[in-house]
Amino acid sequence: MGCSKKDARQKDPSLQSALDELTRLNSFVETGVTYPQYSERLLVAKGNIDLALRHTNDEQAKIGIKKALDIYITTGEEWKNSIDSGREPAGLQERWEQAKKATTNAANFAFADNAARETISESENPELQDAVKADTANGAQSNTTGASPATAAVLPMASVPPGGTGFSVNAISVITPDGWTGIGPGYRVNSGEAKP
Repeated sequence: MGCSKKDARQKDPSLQSALDELTRLNSFVETGVTYPQYSERLLVAKGNIDLALRHTNDEQAKIGIKKALDIYITTGEEWKNSIDSGREPAGLQERWEQAKKATTNAANFAFADNAARETISESENPELQDAVKADTANGAQSNTTGASPATAAVLPMASVPPGGTGFSVNAISVITPDGWTGIGPGYRVNSGEAKP
């Protein structure tokens, strides 16, 4: 008997390892830490997560895990900047709560079947869904990535100016009218196109 996609995801030790590392990081910050302690623990967590994610092919699940990790990293950078400028750090607890929620969302997505993943994606990315619906209504043509210019405009690639060119640092997934499409790392993204 074969495993369903859902069963295979639930047994993906790499995803579980990355999610466990995020959970440990959250537990660590809940105990109360100094910036040097946080910085050191974040470096360890990032290294472990990066290593774990190299061993899974579930690009869609990687996105949520990286999103949670990015919140922890950004929080650390903001904390360091406040120390460097002599300000009192503000909003750390709120950002760590955001990271905790993002971790929970990533775990729910990682272990969900395809139908549940679609529901989760729709609820977490309404602006992307709106762009996909608009493209479908306007009869937008797909390009090599399956993403139209309007859909590409809401991708998590803030470094790509409208009408400009950027490079995907990490693999990203986009929702198109035909389903999920992946863009691998190192691709040039220009007005919705991806070229190696």
